[in-house]
Amino acid sequence: MDHVSVLIIAIEVSIGLMGFAGIVVAFQFQNGREIRRREILGLTLLVQNGLVSSLFATIPLVLESFEIPLSRVWQICSALSICNYFFMAVLWVRRLANSDITNKSQLLFYYSMFIPNIPIVILLFMNVFGIVFEH
Repeated sequence: MDHVSVLIIAIEVSIGLMGFAGIVVAFQFQNGREIRRREILGLTLLVQNGLVSSLFATIPLVLESFEIPLSRVWQICSALSICNYFFMAVLWVRRLANSDITNKSQLLFYYSMFIPNIPIVILLFMNVFGIVFEH
């Protein structure tokens, strides 16, 4: 399977994820009950991750159509991913600070979800600056 097929599958999966979130919203909130901020936070996370995933799977396909060398395409995508990680972290820290979650263990759980991203961001920096990865 070539990289184009993998990216197209990633786009399809992310759109499916957003569709799933839409179904959850339609059925969960149709009976008129009060929506808690925590539920909105979770569904927002699903939808935003789906949108961002489909966008970031589309960018390499668009760049490659301009006949940019593949190594340069992945450098550009890595730099964009670093920016995305930074802005998403800021967004979620702000949202968690304004949420109704007061339980320290729940807050620790949400903040701990950022920990696996640290090695990913380090690898992205290494790719952008050509450390270990060949260009």
